[in-house]
Amino acid sequence: MPYRSFLSFFINLEKKIFSFKEFGAFLASIIVFAFLAFYIPDKFLNLRSIESILILVTQRGILATAITFLLIAREIDLSIGSVYAFISMLFAVLIANYKVNGWLALLIALSVTIPIGFLNGILSTKLGIPSLIATIGTMMLWRGVVLGVWGAAPIAYGEDLPVLTVMGGTFLGRASFNMSFIWLLIIGVMTWVLLEHTKFGNSVFATGSNPLAAKEMGINTDRVKIMLFMLSSFTAGLSGIIQFGHLRINAPTAGEGLELEVVAATVIGGTSLLGGVGSIPGAIIGAFLVAEIMVGIILAGISSYWYRTFVGVVLLTALLFNILSRRGLSYEHATS
Repeated sequence: MPYRSFLSFFINLEKKIFSFKEFGAFLASIIVFAFLAFYIPDKFLNLRSIESILILVTQRGILATAITFLLIAREIDLSIGSVYAFISMLFAVLIANYKVNGWLALLIALSVTIPIGFLNGILSTKLGIPSLIATIGTMMLWRGVVLGVWGAAPIAYGEDLPVLTVMGGTFLGRASFNMSFIWLLIIGVMTWVLLEHTKFGNSVFATGSNPLAAKEMGINTDRVKIMLFMLSSFTAGLSGIIQFGHLRINAPTAGEGLELEVVAATVIGGTSLLGGVGSIPGAIIGAFLVAEIMVGIILAGISSYWYRTFVGVVLLTALLFNILSRRGLSYEHATS
């Protein structure tokens, strides 16, 4: 009897572990961490490397939380990299060139993200333009605005402002303790609660799982999607400002290619491109894995171009998996 109870306990434990939908990404991140710690211990196992990973996780993780919502609802936002650059440049220009109060500059910059997201939502829901195409258009639009208005020269700001310390500074007197990671934890918890424990979160899942059924249930799916696009633009702007608060320098080219890295991180974390499936913890774990690989490639002296190869492989694999899943579902419906 004790043997059977012991065996039953471990069988149930195994089932719980493998039913944990973020388990694959979590296991992969541990394996990559262990490999890098073994392969380049002197370069990888130090506070500077860990800090670099956490900063990259913050940058991608904050964006991944919002992209998770959109992918669950069967939408996507590829303009986040350009919005990231536009809002962070706007914030930097306001405090550096126009000497606007830091908190007021923060409020102005983040307020601008709302109509940007609203535009993406209207293009996708009311005009019927697929969000992939619509946000590629706005991606080019906002990147063009940034380069056209401010040129290619970076903006630096050396003064110490309270708003910069709060957004991306350090605390406890140590460079390794960065406020940006605290922001990731705050936003991660808030978006997790919003997605998993609110009526709005249920509406997001319903919209992605079965849009027609969601409408019959009285859910305004267009309004849900528009709100998600606004959330996406808001997090993009916030992430850009946090990064500026940490680096105290910003370039109009910031955020280029960031959108695909974020989508890759989200997909690694278990979010389906078919909609209806996804989680905030998974997105953040995926962002951690992407950051690990990025830092590992740099520390190992490997060309950074291979990192782009990794992102491409992840996206192609996810696309193939989702196509096969869709065909499998179609076959099941046809034979049932």
